[in-house]
Amino acid sequence: MRWTVFVTLFLALICLFPETASAQSGGNTYYVNATSGNDSNTGLSESQAWKTLTKVNAIQYKPGDTLLFHRGDTWTGSVDISGTGSATARLTIGAYGSGVKPVISALKNVTFTWTQTSATIWKSDIADNVVLLNQKRAVLEKSLDRLDAPYEIYKNEQTGGGGLYIFSPSNPNSYYANSFMAGSGYAAYGSDGSYITVQDIEFVGGKYYGITMDTGGNNIIQRCVVHNPYNSGIQLVNSSNNIVKDNIVSSGNSYGIVAYVKQAGLKTSGNVFTGNTVDHFSYSGLVINGYSGEARTFGNEISNNISYNNGDGVYLHYIQDSVVSGNTLYENTSTESSGEGYGVGIQTGSTVTVEKNNMYGNRTRGIEIWGGVPTTANPGYGPSNGNKILRNYISKSGDYGILLSSDAMVKDTVIAYNAIYDNPGMGLLISNAGNTGTQILNNTFYNNPGNSLFYYQAAKPTVKNNLFANGGSATIYSDSSIGNNGFAGAPLRWDGSSIADSQVVTKNSSFKVGTSDFVNPSQGDFSLKTGSAFINSGQDVGMSTDIKGATLVGLPDIG
Repeated sequence: MRWTVFVTLFLALICLFPETASAQSGGNTYYVNATSGNDSNTGLSESQAWKTLTKVNAIQYKPGDTLLFHRGDTWTGSVDISGTGSATARLTIGAYGSGVKPVISALKNVTFTWTQTSATIWKSDIADNVVLLNQKRAVLEKSLDRLDAPYEIYKNEQTGGGGLYIFSPSNPNSYYANSFMAGSGYAAYGSDGSYITVQDIEFVGGKYYGITMDTGGNNIIQRCVVHNPYNSGIQLVNSSNNIVKDNIVSSGNSYGIVAYVKQAGLKTSGNVFTGNTVDHFSYSGLVINGYSGEARTFGNEISNNISYNNGDGVYLHYIQDSVVSGNTLYENTSTESSGEGYGVGIQTGSTVTVEKNNMYGNRTRGIEIWGGVPTTANPGYGPSNGNKILRNYISKSGDYGILLSSDAMVKDTVIAYNAIYDNPGMGLLISNAGNTGTQILNNTFYNNPGNSLFYYQAAKPTVKNNLFANGGSATIYSDSSIGNNGFAGAPLRWDGSSIADSQVVTKNSSFKVGTSDFVNPSQGDFSLKTGSAFINSGQDVGMSTDIKGATLVGLPDIG
């Protein structure tokens, strides 16, 4: 198996498996020191360390081998690693010594000649993948007309009209101190490598990606720092059962961490992204994509990550039987590229559980689930059925807290024990009458001024034990399955007509009207104060724990 690792790839490989960094049975441990090493050494001890990436590239590694880079050192160039691990003897790439992580930099200095095309726009016929302008991230815009601020670039790759465009109030060579850094080759690329651990290395730059693993599987990338790739930070292609853990990944023009399928009919599974911090990617922070509605990826997990200042926090496409849990997803507001501004977006994804996440300040929605009818242009579309949205805190979204979208292709969704608050548009919108089978249970809606809840009558969701408070009417139709909802300063809209508080119980005797007796709503604590009329006033809907995970005793509360 051959690994082509241009500077960053090698770092990526080192980040894969932390627990297995020591030499394993039957393998050798090789050392690399950029300061005191010598390529004529054996590499088999610290005193016999190699020096260059050229030497590293010349070795065929075998299962059980360990390759360690000296902390505090920097290598520039490309790494081409041949080898793979096995189920009983992993190939490990990591760090040794003390101090900061070793650095592998896939950046190069570039010199440009510029032609001014307008007052603030300049063009070069050299279209390198520039990532840094005077040591600051270059923001890749999706069209030329969007260049309106310093550090923005646009790359036109069309024949005859190609080139690199840049915003600059004066000649860019002066304005940016003649400091242009471009990605050099693939920062990291691995093909058919399995059971490889990469850990504790800093990867910088890359013409395309920070770390790429193509095919293979059962790899681990952990405790790495990956920043300023031209496109994505860490990318897994056609690969299953990988763990991407505890990495810091930042500043690129595509995805932060992504696993996707590019081969028709191939189904991947078991990829885990956990404990990572991902920020400033133009598309989405954390992404898992299958190939189509008929070839979905399954059994994946995205848990306990932080994703912010991206186009989306988490985006799932062609996926099923997966979990998004315990993440903090906030202020994903980038409009540089095609990010849609979600905390969590699911397109053609079924039986996915989204639970215990905290998402706030995202540009459009906290959560959107979309399913589509296959078309000639998009034959891979399909339904998004049987998803669960449980125990999340969703606030300050640009418009909706939760949106169930599409043309009657989102069915049987369970939305339970969420706190949905301070969303200026709506708390929850079911935007198509054909999106049937939704269960809306024990949620707290607070200060959603557009509407707390809106759905079309034919959707006929189950609406029970929800508490609607402090503004934003709740649309409920009498032919839905309803019961034990509470109203505290949020009007009921019954069968299309607004109802005065004094008349709410006349529409359904299980409804309750009271005051919003929350412990600390400004801090997101929607626990009910002792004595609230909504305590133990719900009905049994089959839930065993509340929003905080506490076991329910007796009848549940409303909300």
